[in-house]
Amino acid sequence: MSLSADPHPTVHFWALESLSRVADSAGLTFSGYVSSTLGMLAQLYVLDSHNQENASFTSSNLEMDLPTVTAIARCTDSVINVLGPDLQDMAKARDMIMTLVGQFQTEEDPLLLVESLRCLEHLSLYAPGHMDFTTYVQRLQHELGSGFQQVQNMAIDGLYNLMRRDAEEVIRAANPGLEDQLWNVLDSNPDQDVLKNIVRNWLQQTGLLTTAEWIQRCHTVLTKIKSQIEPVVSTAQAKRIIVPDLQDEEVAGFAVAAGATIDSTPGASVCTQELLRWQVRAFAMDCLSELLSMVAKNSVPRGESRAEAALQQRIADVVRIAFSASTASVVRLRIRGLGIIDQLLKIFGKVPDPDFAEALLLEQYQAQISSALTPAFAADSSPELAAEAVNVCATFIATGIVTDVERMGRILKLLISALESFSGASEVVAIGDLKTLSPNAQVMVKMAVISAWAELQIASLEQKYLVNVVQPYITMLTPLWLSSLREFARLRFEPDISTMSGTVSVSGNLDTMYATLNRETLLKFYQDSWLNLVDAIASLIDEDSDFVFDALDGIPEPPTPSGIARQGSEINYRDEPVAFFFVLFGLAFEALVGRQGDDSLATKEQTLEILLALKKILRPSVSGHAIYQEVVDEEHLSEDIDQLFELTRIIVLVLAGLVPNLTGNNSQGTTPNSFTMSLVANVALPQLVMNYAAEVFPYVIKTDLHACIIHIFATILSSGVCQASVVSHALPIFKRFVTAVMRKPQTDTVSQVRGALARFLVILRNAQKRESEAALPCERNTLLASTILLTSVSSAFAPSDPLVGQFIDKLIECLESRMTTKTAANCSRSLLLLPKGGPT
Repeated sequence: MSLSADPHPTVHFWALESLSRVADSAGLTFSGYVSSTLGMLAQLYVLDSHNQENASFTSSNLEMDLPTVTAIARCTDSVINVLGPDLQDMAKARDMIMTLVGQFQTEEDPLLLVESLRCLEHLSLYAPGHMDFTTYVQRLQHELGSGFQQVQNMAIDGLYNLMRRDAEEVIRAANPGLEDQLWNVLDSNPDQDVLKNIVRNWLQQTGLLTTAEWIQRCHTVLTKIKSQIEPVVSTAQAKRIIVPDLQDEEVAGFAVAAGATIDSTPGASVCTQELLRWQVRAFAMDCLSELLSMVAKNSVPRGESRAEAALQQRIADVVRIAFSASTASVVRLRIRGLGIIDQLLKIFGKVPDPDFAEALLLEQYQAQISSALTPAFAADSSPELAAEAVNVCATFIATGIVTDVERMGRILKLLISALESFSGASEVVAIGDLKTLSPNAQVMVKMAVISAWAELQIASLEQKYLVNVVQPYITMLTPLWLSSLREFARLRFEPDISTMSGTVSVSGNLDTMYATLNRETLLKFYQDSWLNLVDAIASLIDEDSDFVFDALDGIPEPPTPSGIARQGSEINYRDEPVAFFFVLFGLAFEALVGRQGDDSLATKEQTLEILLALKKILRPSVSGHAIYQEVVDEEHLSEDIDQLFELTRIIVLVLAGLVPNLTGNNSQGTTPNSFTMSLVANVALPQLVMNYAAEVFPYVIKTDLHACIIHIFATILSSGVCQASVVSHALPIFKRFVTAVMRKPQTDTVSQVRGALARFLVILRNAQKRESEAALPCERNTLLASTILLTSVSSAFAPSDPLVGQFIDKLIECLESRMTTKTAANCSRSLLLLPKGGPT
């Protein structure tokens, strides 16, 4: 601090910089020096020796390179961060800081403006009630138009922090035109991610409340015209400037041709009009897509929502936006336009028209949808666009807007011709008029085509009209699905070429480098489609078609009349698994137990689909004795039991990753979403009970497995996040489990059941402390679980058992409590009216 007062610019600048870094690193331990530091900073700010305008002649250049006032502003910001929320109670220090920051804002130095905006940003975070919010917002809005990039970026950061808390309040406080300013700044710098995050936060906060306004906002951005005034030089000037001094006749010819087109008077200017950059328009389309996803998620649990009603009223505008984008000159915009159409089909594909109940809402937009798809298959299209269009075609057919095969017209014909092309029936691989595809492009489009047909096969289980669409081509599709999955498994699990040959240098074998990079590219195409293919094959297994099992075994299928597949009369319980079983099982296994990340086979949202597909694959007709054994020797743990343990371990790993605190590690217990809870309740628990209660387990391990499942149910019962959606599903499963266990009790079964009741009583006592919002539901659910246990296995408890007495005491307490009277009364009724009540 003493060196900060030295008159030499180098000394006091670096002294102030060091002071700022000390304050930043010391944190709260610097709080004892805050008052003296602020007083010193105020004194230094007014000294002539610490100002570049009043510096001595000998040190003026140094002051220009090392601006002292900027260092003072940085020190002030460090002090603000040291005090933090305590600024609200420290009036003297706060007033001094406000005075200093106010003086900083009167300066014109861009670097000082940046530091002053940073101070204001932190003040708005720690002491928002002591700032003029409207003035601060308008200040940031003004700096958005600054010609200095650093000042503009700092203003964007400040707006981001404000709009992350309450975007609508910022819009109300700002001067009119803030929204246009944001889009104009983004147009000047399309890679500005902070600006995009501002818009995304705004959308997430208000998208469901002002859906119609957001649709109009996206439409405005897509059609917004910006005017630019460009000076025009004279013809003589143009010729002097443009004609290059090169010996290249072609370049000179282009230059003269360009110069010859300019014919204007000197000093004149021309006004040009053009749309915003395509990157900005693509971002607007992304916002519209996110808005549709929000509306879809909001409408699923509650039926029709306010946002869905608003979207339905503006559906014509959304179709118009998607159609305009799908016919744009930029491929990325066209892909996004088709993506919007796909989302609309999934949201409103089965919604009836409010004016004509006998017709569907999107039926009147068939012409626009077909017109948007047609350019994607033109000769000048791209593989990415064609693949996206194929997905939209499949969605259009599967939604049921048109149920008559004859009326599906060009859309169905395109899917059929593409399938025939990629199945080898055609010599030229093409889709529509798009031909001459590269090998990787062929894989991309092929996977899109067969995945689209897989979606139609899956949808045909509910939409019966699709049976006539898919059935004639099933014998052609099944080998394609299986061969694609086999290729995906090979690319996924075989050793990487780069790891086999060591590190590949730039000067190494180009073929090896290409093969390694090509593998990563192809994996992406298969990654997006493999689950659809597995689901389609699983649905065919459900139908028990003979040709499907032949295809799984690798037996070529002879053609049948009209392509109709033969249906088996009953399931073939075979001894050996089909040849393709381990590929399907390996992919599903890897997807379930693999760690989530960029290289994972599936997302968390797809876990439920994988489990359902795995359930169809794990049947004796497919897996043979690879999973299920007819006879197990209880004296010797065979390899087959180890395999059954492996299957059980999959389910345990899934549960351990979903149920909070199940593994005893409280750090992993983040709050799961509703989908995760539904997954636990509807799929994982029943599968777990099925395997743990299986009679094939030897006695030596059955006792431990029963203890594990009781522990899992007790953990679910004590977890607050499980009370709403999991416990209600778990209680019937728990009843079935304990009833099955007591049919053939083991030596330790009675002690395990008593241990379960003791655990439930502990959970009940903890819930009665009311330490969380979930305590009351937990208390009620624990009463129900204890009653289920006593009524299901009453023979395990003696009349004099102290645990029974403790439960009755708790039940009486709950009867006397106003919050639990109803639940306790129902439990008492169940106990008193037990049909075969024993002495207990």
